[in-house]
Amino acid sequence: FIQRYADDGIIWYFDNFALSSAVLYRTLLQMRYAGWITPQTWTKSTRRPNFTQCCPLADLVEAIENDTDPVLSPEHARHVLEIMCAIPLSIEKKAPIDLHTTFKPFI
Repeated sequence: FIQRYADDGIIWYFDNFALSSAVLYRTLLQMRYAGWITPQTWTKSTRRPNFTQCCPLADLVEAIENDTDPVLSPEHARHVLEIMCAIPLSIEKKAPIDLHTTFKPFI
């Protein structure tokens, strides 16, 4: 699947709202074994080594207190929002949707 559709620019939207941690893990593992996903390695931020994407509020507070930029910038948030808005439109049109926002990676 990955090799066949690699050039199509597919965005996966996976809603895990109702899944427990164990079920989510098992689901992702099954998708991996079926060849639908390839595990990616996580590279820690060189700016803030203890940063994870689960703590944006703490990052914002730290940035304000230290007069620095937050790791997750407003441009990053806007890009994520554009992706989220494009998903249902892409499903409706059954076609890829061009994205127009960009952001500077935080790593």
